[in-house]
Amino acid sequence: MKHLLSRHTSVDIILWPTVLALAFLLFGFDAVSVRGPSMEPSLRDGQTVFVNRLAYGLRGPGEMGYIIRWRTPLPGELVVFRHPNGGHLAVKRCLLAPGDAVRATPDRLHIADGRSFRITSDLSLQLGGSTEIPENSVFLLGENLAASSDSRDFGLLSVSEVHGRVILPTE
Repeated sequence: MKHLLSRHTSVDIILWPTVLALAFLLFGFDAVSVRGPSMEPSLRDGQTVFVNRLAYGLRGPGEMGYIIRWRTPLPGELVVFRHPNGGHLAVKRCLLAPGDAVRATPDRLHIADGRSFRITSDLSLQLGGSTEIPENSVFLLGENLAASSDSRDFGLLSVSEVHGRVILPTE
């Protein structure tokens, strides 16, 4: 009897963590490693963050995008997306969401709160002189501006390209 109980316990030690890990992954959570210093001081190079893939909607398989979307990222949220320059998953902070007021000049983006950022002419053309961030687009920014490749370089990002919201940075 004692032998059966100890075997059952060793199976439980392997089975339950495996079941929990599978449930964690299947129900919309993922773990992503931060690459580079662009999010310092909040996140460090090599740090792992947990991502809620269901935060903005239900995504189709692979790179299909959203089947159903219930909301867009809000300013201040950390989001994970596939970086347009390199294709790797990256983490940045959503600075501007659809409808947020902006003014673009050929080399600067001026935000309603008084801040302004150097931008590429591509982003200026993408905004086309509009006074707000277009529907289904977000402006992402790294926290370490000197070391970040973000919307200042690659332009606005389609919300469909956002894979999820960072819910828990690990130490």
